Amino acid sequence: MSKKLLLIYFVTFVVAACSILYELLLANSISLIAGSTVVWYSVTIGVYLGAMGVGAFYKDKIFADTELSQKLFNIEVILSILGGMVAALVSLSYSLSVYFISLYWGQMAIAFFFFMGITLVFAVGFLSGIELPLLMEIGNDLNKGKRRISNRILGADYFGSLAGAVLFPIVLVPNLSSYQIGFIVALANVVMALVVLLSLARKKNNTSSRKIIGLIVLFVLVFGLFRSWQIEQFFAKKYYYYLDAGESFGAIFSKMKDYPDIERIRSPYQQIDIMEPVEFGPSDFLVGSYFNYESNNDIIDERMVFLNGDWQFATYVERVYHEYFAHVPMGVSENVPKKVLVLGGGDGMLIRELLKYSEIGEIVHVELDGKMIELAKQHPILSTANKNSLHNEKVDTIVDDAFRYVKRTEREFDAIYIDFPVPADYNISKVYSREFYFFVEDCLADDGFLVMYAPGVGSFSDFNEEGKVIPNEELSPWFQYYHTLKSAGFQTIVPYLSLLEVDNPNAWEVAGELVDIQEAEVNKGKPIEEINGLTEEERWGRIEKMVRAHVLSLAESFIIARKDEVHVFGVHEHDVETIIGPKRIHLAFDVPFTKDEEVNWRYVNSIMKPTLPHFSVWRIRFPYKIN
Repeated sequence: MSKKLLLIYFVTFVVAACSILYELLLANSISLIAGSTVVWYSVTIGVYLGAMGVGAFYKDKIFADTELSQKLFNIEVILSILGGMVAALVSLSYSLSVYFISLYWGQMAIAFFFFMGITLVFAVGFLSGIELPLLMEIGNDLNKGKRRISNRILGADYFGSLAGAVLFPIVLVPNLSSYQIGFIVALANVVMALVVLLSLARKKNNTSSRKIIGLIVLFVLVFGLFRSWQIEQFFAKKYYYYLDAGESFGAIFSKMKDYPDIERIRSPYQQIDIMEPVEFGPSDFLVGSYFNYESNNDIIDERMVFLNGDWQFATYVERVYHEYFAHVPMGVSENVPKKVLVLGGGDGMLIRELLKYSEIGEIVHVELDGKMIELAKQHPILSTANKNSLHNEKVDTIVDDAFRYVKRTEREFDAIYIDFPVPADYNISKVYSREFYFFVEDCLADDGFLVMYAPGVGSFSDFNEEGKVIPNEELSPWFQYYHTLKSAGFQTIVPYLSLLEVDNPNAWEVAGELVDIQEAEVNKGKPIEEINGLTEEERWGRIEKMVRAHVLSLAESFIIARKDEVHVFGVHEHDVETIIGPKRIHLAFDVPFTKDEEVNWRYVNSIMKPTLPHFSVWRIRFPYKIN
């Protein structure tokens, strides 16, 4: 076998790996913004394969008069340029979509983002479809008709695709940013282009200009790789400060130097972003009105934490979520559980609240992401916020998959707390499934309780004319959660919301000051005769509206479930420091939800037939919940 044939096999292997890596990078970049990972990976691979077919069909019409190896060089250079930029182009498409949304072109913004994403997928697939037939033709020419070697080139292509597909999730994603991956893969691609040009081109005297082009592309990609951190920060700021980044077309391309950098940590499972708080409006000022003690007064610098771009918590407001999560179930339980299982909650905030109960003798904590545990223990701000809860001798932290743990454990617990991310993908949906809850029910004591974060149940809720919060069951996934838990054997299933009271004097006082400031801002610079001040009724109406919006913005949803049937929960006070008192416990449950007597199987979320996620795949992810 000649050296040139071996070279062809090697080039085929590498460029095939590059092509599949570009597509996986595109799928990952799109799904980070759109969610629905399984859907967008599937769509990406489908469009990619279809585009390869189109590329193969048009192979002879592209650079028709160019010698084969030089034609392959041209294709590989174009692929290198496009592939190196795909992550940045997807991020830029998001920024442009946000700008369109600021112009109230919401549907156009969504259509534009997905059109650009699919166009990029098609372009990479089209070019990849040209390169494989070219390699086969060059290989057969080199073999001088002895025998056709198309099958071997196809084999090298398939093995290269396998290598790329394995490298992406195991080596590249946990350790590198999307922009770094793009540049590194593109560098390998352009190096192969230069190898083809220098080793296989028949007309050496016509290659000078292509060599120069190849070297320029190589230099640009190396420069981009060394600047990838700055590029990543540029687009991270566009994502998290999107309200400012999309306020004008020019702002899309501004460097936003005045905005603080985002601290980004990668793990094999997720991207963890830690950043300084963003000020949105009244809620930032109202939140302190509801706290009668400073639970985290050691924190000097407040932070917000996001997982894969989704809001996780902010240190200055997380106590509403975590205290309602921990203390409301305790408040309706006569006895404090002795043995507690916590699934998820790697930040340690929920465990911080549970440790306030001296009666709890043991907390088994199961978290999939060891990097999150490490941050919760060692990050100066997060460890201060969780009061070093994961270092407590009562806490036994196990790095494991929660599904695997509850399936295999033989232990029984008095209480089980489940704190998982929003089921935005089918892979997360499995820990909201009937199968999962069946194993959870099996390791729960007969008189114990399960409490879980139930994302979306309280979404789209609003106040009625009587001032009562009414959920929108048609738009929320309440029926999916309810019937899934019921099908797993739970007899008592009761939702509650982290509702704060509207009639809070401190909140009304602060809201009144904010309304006055807003009104003064509106009338700033106007002549006195043109100023129409608010009537007393209008002012109080705006104050109430502001406080209600704040209450709804903090209304996260939870579900308590038990094996036995309990019709009425009594309220029991325990001697712990918390913002949750009897009034707020009653308010948390004072939201009417429909409960069917029989299981409706069309709502049951199963691994074999998922009904979650509950939202459209045609959506753009935003980092914050804003009411």
